[in-house]
Amino acid sequence: MHGFQNDRFVMIMQFYFSIINGKVWVFKNSTDVDLDTEFTRMNIPKSDIVIDFLPEYERKYSEYAVA
Repeated sequence: MHGFQNDRFVMIMQFYFSIINGKVWVFKNSTDVDLDTEFTRMNIPKSDIVIDFLPEYERKYSEYAVA
């Protein structure tokens, strides 16, 4: 979503991800789409997906990359 509020431009990101050192880092996902599942459907291995909105100490318990 984006637009003007009180003469200021406001943009709200629904999701944000980036490719860093060959891995997909998911920083934010405010949608009902499970982005990590969609990435694996695109043949991106779970070892190449980092769920960054999880605290670093919790990532080791996920099926995905720690960093």
